[in-house]
Formats: sequence, C-alpha cells, structure tokens
Amino acid sequence: MRNIVSYFILASFFTVIAIFPRTAHGEELITTLDEGEPAPFAGTLFNTEAAARILSELKFTEEMCNLEIEREVSLNSAEMQLQVDTLSARLESCEARYEDILVIKNNHINFLSDELAVSHRPRAEIWLAAGVVAGIAVTMGSAWAMGQMNN
Repeated sequence: MRNIVSYFILASFFTVIAIFPRTAHGEELITTLDEGEPAPFAGTLFNTEAAARILSELKFTEEMCNLEIEREVSLNSAEMQLQVDTLSARLESCEARYEDILVIKNNHINFLSDELAVSHRPRAEIWLAAGVVAGIAVTMGSAWAMGQMNN
C-alpha cells in the first residue's frame, strides 16, 4: 500500500512540474564574479530565486533517494519473507510426511510381529482333531486285532 501511495505522490509531483515548469516570482539570475570585482571572493552569485530552486532540487533529490531506498528495502524484505515462509512450509510438509511414514512402518512391523507369533504357536483345534482321529484309529485297530484273535 505504501508503494502505491509513493508512486502516486511521485507521479503527481512530476505532473505538476511538467505543467507548471517555472512559477517563481522573479527570474533566476546566476552571475560569475572574478576576484577584484565587488565581492569578497571569486565564485558564482545566485539571486534568491536561483538559490531557492537549487535548494528545493536538493531536498527533492534527497526525498526521491530516500523513497527509492525505502521501496527497495521493502521489496527485498518481502522477497526474503516469502522465501522464509516457503521454506517453513516445505519443512512442515516434510516433517508431517516423515511422521506419517514412521507411523505406517511401525504399524506394519507390529502387524508382521503379530502374524509371526500366530503362525508359530500350535493350534489347539488341529491338535484336538488329530488326537481324536488317532484315538479312533487306535481303538479300531485294537478292535480289529481282537476280532482276528477270536477267529
């Protein structure tokens, strides 16, 4: 939002300068003096309007520089914050994925451990059935043998 306001202010300022280039009350005069002329030293003499223009241009240039610096700092700060946020989101995603994979692996290990325990223990039903069949077979074999001995 601040960037939009700064651009609007800059555009307004340049528009005013383009429409009303010189609105000073008097004409700017710049005169060069040499040593020996009625001045205490050699240099350039400015009237009030010329000095005011130069002073306002210096202030305007400084403000423009400060605005540009502020804009660049804000832009870079926003870009860096975006990178930080992106990397944070990626880290959270990777951590969540790691936790999910770890839970799945632990569940699979527990399942395989349970299956191993179930497959190695003797099954009582099978042993009972085998015992009943063996008992019937022994009884029938004994009965047949007794029948053969009586004949």
